[in-house]
Amino acid sequence: MSANGMWTRMGASGSSVVIAPKTISKEMEERMRVCIEAFMKKAKPDQAKSLKLVRQHVEKSLSLSLTHHKDVLKRLMHGILQRGQAVTTQPEVPVRPEITIAKTKATWWKQDERREALLMGSHRLFQFAVEHPECGLDAIQTFCDLSSTVNDPELHQLLTAFARQLGSGYVGQDLLPEWTLHTQPSPLQVLDCVSSMYTLERIGVQHSRSADLRSFLDHGSSLYSPEVLYIAMRHTSI
Repeated sequence: MSANGMWTRMGASGSSVVIAPKTISKEMEERMRVCIEAFMKKAKPDQAKSLKLVRQHVEKSLSLSLTHHKDVLKRLMHGILQRGQAVTTQPEVPVRPEITIAKTKATWWKQDERREALLMGSHRLFQFAVEHPECGLDAIQTFCDLSSTVNDPELHQLLTAFARQLGSGYVGQDLLPEWTLHTQPSPLQVLDCVSSMYTLERIGVQHSRSADLRSFLDHGSSLYSPEVLYIAMRHTSI
């Protein structure tokens, strides 16, 4: 028996693995909660919700076997996800780089200057999106479009990271609260849902109303003709 009251056994790799007793103490549960929350803050949204990955991280970090305590793990994960502390934190704004190449008419079009201009503009757009969340989806769309056109691996990685950081703020949020459950959405709400769903799915984030929209389209697609949806779209652009 170890000093903290846990039984140990020799693992397959030769290392000592701590086996949890029939019940987990409040102290150990708090350590598990802190460990889970730290993992969720660093992991991608889909990884943060994976019971398997979270369990592996906790067992490795705390040398703790959770074979008989999956219910505790699920309860702690559910509590953290409900509070939204781990997956909906505001993205940190990175330090904005400074342009070091002189802006001359003769050289500004060249590749190095264009690359640095794109780098500078990307940081400014990300900071603007963080300060103005209502523009977040538009910024994500822009980052995704740019990442599909650049050939520079570093720029591609940066643009993708910015898009995913902004997208993490939409995990667990109801993006269309005005569309109440079990009601028929308006043409404009259908268009808004389709547009935002497309944007989020480009970075692997599931839209909060995707199931509702698919159900509506499967059973009520004839309610709105293409003409009605087009008119609704035209009104939003005026």
